[in-house]
Amino acid sequence: MEESKIGYKSWKWTDAHFCNLPTHTLLYPGMSCGISTTPQTNVYGHAKVIDPDGSNKFLVASRVGKFISLEYQITMDKLAPSAKIIPFSYIPAGAELVSLDVICKSVHHKRIVVGVTFIKFEEESEDVESTCKQYLNLYSLQEEYSGFDNIDDCFSQSIDLDFTPYQLTHTSIFVAGKLESVFLLIGSDCKIHMYREVSVSLFLLDSDHGDGMNHIQSKNQAMQQTFREFPTDDCFPEFKDISTCVHWIDIVYYNQYSRRLTARGHRDGGITVSHVNVDSNEMLSSWSLQHDSPITCIKIFTLEYSVSQPGFISQRKENSDKEVDPVFHVLALSALEPAAVYRNVLSNGLKEPLVLPQSNKFDVPLCVCIVDIDFDGCNEIMIGTYGQELLAYKFISQKPMSKSGKSSGNEKLDEFGDINDPNRNRHLSDEKEQRLTPVDIQDSLRSKSHENLNFKHSTENITQSNKQHKQEDYMGKKCDHFQLLWQKSFACPVMGIDRLDIMGDGMEDLVVVTLKGVHIIQPDLQEIAKVCLERMNNITQKKHKIKSDKHLSNVKSVQNKEK
Repeated sequence: MEESKIGYKSWKWTDAHFCNLPTHTLLYPGMSCGISTTPQTNVYGHAKVIDPDGSNKFLVASRVGKFISLEYQITMDKLAPSAKIIPFSYIPAGAELVSLDVICKSVHHKRIVVGVTFIKFEEESEDVESTCKQYLNLYSLQEEYSGFDNIDDCFSQSIDLDFTPYQLTHTSIFVAGKLESVFLLIGSDCKIHMYREVSVSLFLLDSDHGDGMNHIQSKNQAMQQTFREFPTDDCFPEFKDISTCVHWIDIVYYNQYSRRLTARGHRDGGITVSHVNVDSNEMLSSWSLQHDSPITCIKIFTLEYSVSQPGFISQRKENSDKEVDPVFHVLALSALEPAAVYRNVLSNGLKEPLVLPQSNKFDVPLCVCIVDIDFDGCNEIMIGTYGQELLAYKFISQKPMSKSGKSSGNEKLDEFGDINDPNRNRHLSDEKEQRLTPVDIQDSLRSKSHENLNFKHSTENITQSNKQHKQEDYMGKKCDHFQLLWQKSFACPVMGIDRLDIMGDGMEDLVVVTLKGVHIIQPDLQEIAKVCLERMNNITQKKHKIKSDKHLSNVKSVQNKEK
């Protein structure tokens, strides 16, 4: 397949909304009024809040401890964005926020737990040198919540840390046969700390009694959920004997939580991928590799975009009862090197890297998101850089297809056709009415005066670049590779990318966090409507064909019996 067949047209992802981070007022000695500044965020300072009823939200924090919750609400029969400042308590003035994460629980009722790590700097005096203390604050909204409106009534907890915190994330573990969500916190002590939720009995302070402490008895006994640190050895054998500081971790479960794949990116440029048997808590295999610069982000992903089957649709019986292991790939971003994808790590380990062209041409790549941006059923890679660029990459396979409909590279096909077909499962719009502006590399690195809703969208300069980075083996034959589809320029460095159905319409949007604000990006809705109509028509035609074939078969059967 020729390179020009991919990337010649692209979906129009446009900015639907932009929200600034809340301003911060600085007071200086001798000044009667302060100076308002826009605070900055970092790569760890955002998280999505998934609500079972579909009203999803996105939480962003600035380094000075200001939080905003971004969501969409129906006002006057119209869908409108709404940004609220969330006043989390027990975060002292002058503290510097490091990381943020949210656990969403909906077993018995809607409930969220927000984790925040920050550093508090002590003032310097003549006798005492300046010091700093680190904390992990946890906010648990026990009852059904409406956004963060009742944040003042939530249970809060503060845990002292004896290390500098980095990424705060969450995952699941099995305890007594039950799935439990836990926080994982990366520390500067070269350890990954686990915080589990436990139930403790409450005590009441009664001034009418001598000892003042009375335990709540029998039916009046109250239990409070709180978090405590537990050793990771019993649940995560892959976290033993970590010798260097970790910058990023990513964890994926599969085969009904019986297997786990864990990827770590280290400050010294090392990456480690571990394969664990969850049932026996044993390491099945582990692979390590060394890069020449710090790892800024690491991600485990598959090339196939999968959606959970709704409960009202009956399960379709597969031809084989044996569950096939998914094909996992690992994407590693490093500070000074191009991003690399290590393919099919369960079979190949870290032996088959594919470099993403131009991924190191726009300053440091910082963040990544895996999402299907062209609606063909295959995931693409989105990379955000400090050079204010958002890069979109697509996998191009050159392997021949077998009669079974699968490539020799384990890339699955679906019922809509060949994975290499540029028209596969995709609606291509006529983009003549919108001329795309070329992006010059030097221009994209210039600082802009302020964040705005306009950004450059470039595809015209991509073709020549892809030809220069064409992947070929030593015999000159074309090989599988990733191709740069398009790029978008922003006014500030890109700190984070996530996919989220924030509008509640069933379609995932892109949430792009820059240094000073948040962009909500969505595809062209008219194009989406055309795609839905086309695919519903295809389903209807297939359904009619199946009925027609069945009717014809019955008629032939009756005719044979009459003969």
